[in-house]
Amino acid sequence: MQLKTGKRKLGPRAQSLGKLGAGDRCCIDKSSSAELSEAINSMYRWYNNAKVCYAYLVDVPDDTDARKKDSAFQKSRWFTRGWTLQELLAPRDFVFYSKGWVELGRKEALRERIAETTQIDKTALIFCDLRSFSVAQKIAWASNRVTTRGEDAAYSLLGIVGVNMLLLYGEGSEKAFLRLQEEIMKYSDDQSLFAWFDSSHEDSAAMGLIAKSPWEFRNCSSIVPVRTWETSEPYNMTNMGLRIKLSL
Repeated sequence: MQLKTGKRKLGPRAQSLGKLGAGDRCCIDKSSSAELSEAINSMYRWYNNAKVCYAYLVDVPDDTDARKKDSAFQKSRWFTRGWTLQELLAPRDFVFYSKGWVELGRKEALRERIAETTQIDKTALIFCDLRSFSVAQKIAWASNRVTTRGEDAAYSLLGIVGVNMLLLYGEGSEKAFLRLQEEIMKYSDDQSLFAWFDSSHEDSAAMGLIAKSPWEFRNCSSIVPVRTWETSEPYNMTNMGLRIKLSL
């Protein structure tokens, strides 16, 4: 077994951890589109069902005190990647390791520093139940993250927002994110999905209700769900656009 970064062989500590489970980079046949699609749609559940998950931070020195503010731990590239968001949120127990496989700490103990770095609510880092957070909040947590393939900005959010959909690599990031929002509307009446705002757009009236990327939710981390006893009417995406009835 080898590390993807630098192709460096795993040391004894990493090998002992590897015997406890499986790594997603090692165990998914990415040459099979069907297996890749099934894996991505199931990944959040796999992490959530795991007894413990581990993160190897290749850019964090062994002598780092992860509890200190502005340490190398907080500056790790791991916190900027799209796919690692669900790795962080889903597991009940999560342990971070430095580049030399020295334990840096567990997610619960480091939640203050993680929250500062990611803008994720500390409660979400502890209880692993995202149902109490709005769709806008969840997408906001991913707004500053990057993915190698544009479509993965949307696909990496599937488990976090609780939907499944086909993967169509080649459709482009904007189309993939549009489809993700359409899937969310099929299963949720959370109107925070429309609370995004792009301050760089000159004409706000021309932006429409559907966002083009997670980046447009970057200011939505404090938007909480609105609880109501009223029965909302279903949304419909038509050939003319979105049909929705909202209270003013």
